[in-house]
Amino acid sequence: MPGMSDVMDDLARKDICLWGLTNWAADRFETVKRRYPELLARLDGVVVSGQENMAKPDQDIYELAARRFGLNNGATAFVDDLPCNVDAACTMGWIGIRFHDATQTSTALHALIASSEQASRQR
Repeated sequence: MPGMSDVMDDLARKDICLWGLTNWAADRFETVKRRYPELLARLDGVVVSGQENMAKPDQDIYELAARRFGLNNGATAFVDDLPCNVDAACTMGWIGIRFHDATQTSTALHALIASSEQASRQR
């Protein structure tokens, strides 16, 4: 999506871990890996529904991602354009952000980062 590579780069500079959770088919994901290696280089890992035989918004795929990546449910933000996927992530205790565009997503993520930093300073 336009602008998201800049958002991802900015988050990486802040040492924010980035993971992918996609409903791509296994063969489509292989095509994307070959065509956009720089996209996957930005991610610390990806769960691909076509490789796992499960898909969003089924809770199993979110639980798999949480286990695989060692996610802290209360401190994990999930961005997706579909409300049902965001709702399912919120069921995990993740912070759901509905994607509309890169600017809105960046603003929401930076607000979370600022809130987390402020809470850490108050401890």
